[in-house]
Amino acid sequence: MSKKEFEELIKLIIARTGMTQEQLSVDSGRNKGYISQVLSRGKASDKYVELLRAKYGIKEGETLNSTEYNIGAAVKKIQAGMDVTLLAVAELLAKANNQPIA
Repeated sequence: MSKKEFEELIKLIIARTGMTQEQLSVDSGRNKGYISQVLSRGKASDKYVELLRAKYGIKEGETLNSTEYNIGAAVKKIQAGMDVTLLAVAELLAKANNQPIA
């Protein structure tokens, strides 16, 4: 795998997991500076690339730009969380003011 492809893979994993490069190195069983070392050498081993793809569910050829997000599902999930929060606040206010919960 070329250096550019490896960089793209690392960026994709970081975007999905929210980890830093150092955290990713440690989480994949390597020392803290391993990914930096691989990038400076310019070539990642196929074995390490396969480990990363398997561990983080990255398909062959998948890039940061090819990842699709379902925005509608994300918005619905946020709305459901807000509905629960608003209901809980309404119940607390009703109890605090000795009002019936409706």
